[in-house]
Amino acid sequence: MKKYLLASALLAVLFGSAHGFGQILIDDGVNPGAADSSGSVSRLPSDSSSDSANDSQNDFDDSPSDSVRTGKAAARSYFVAREAHEKEVRDGGGDRGPDSVSESSGDRYLMLGFGTFLNDKEWSWGAAHQDNVGSMMFDVTYRINEFANSFDLWFRAQYLTYNLTGGSAGQLAMMPIIAFPNARSGFPMYFGGGLGPGIFLKQINSSGDLGLNYVVLAGARFPNLFGSGGLYMEVGYQGLVNLLSVGQQQGVYLSAGGVFLF
Repeated sequence: MKKYLLASALLAVLFGSAHGFGQILIDDGVNPGAADSSGSVSRLPSDSSSDSANDSQNDFDDSPSDSVRTGKAAARSYFVAREAHEKEVRDGGGDRGPDSVSESSGDRYLMLGFGTFLNDKEWSWGAAHQDNVGSMMFDVTYRINEFANSFDLWFRAQYLTYNLTGGSAGQLAMMPIIAFPNARSGFPMYFGGGLGPGIFLKQINSSGDLGLNYVVLAGARFPNLFGSGGLYMEVGYQGLVNLLSVGQQQGVYLSAGGVFLF
């Protein structure tokens, strides 16, 4: 019994000391910064949550001056805002109906018109001189090209009738016309001029079948009065010169008709 008591006391002496056998102590802050005289190493107290917050703040500074939104949500909001802006630009800033060629559903521009001469004269064409020989005109005008922010190039096919001393005449005129500003600008007024050949389908005796036609014009157009159609009115000065014989005619005309966009 005494042997067991002696062995227990000896074990208690050996393992009960905190500094026995060169043990290294980890100081959890009871005496911060102090090193044990026996060579133990002490650890300074640290706040892991504070360190993580500091590192996060250094890496991603959320201050108003330096913050940058990234990620899928930021990209999605950017593209949604851009699409909304582009739609507003295409729609002209509102839900109002189209009032110009630029806001219509089509790019083709066609005019069908009917007119007459108001005051004209002829020289050496059936008579030495005669007033008001020009009668009716029917025309089709089609825009064949557009020069943005500038002018339109039209092609006009026109049938004109004349009442002359030697009988009646009818001519098919074909003229390229430059008109400005371009219809897509939305400006209601237009101005222009053209020059082209004309073939007489009906002609008086002793006169040739080929002429040269010219026109200077001004008009007003309202292309979207009825959805994809509207009206126009035009006034101008038009004339012709017979190329294969003597004679010419010129005068003021007035025409009106429809504008079609498709």
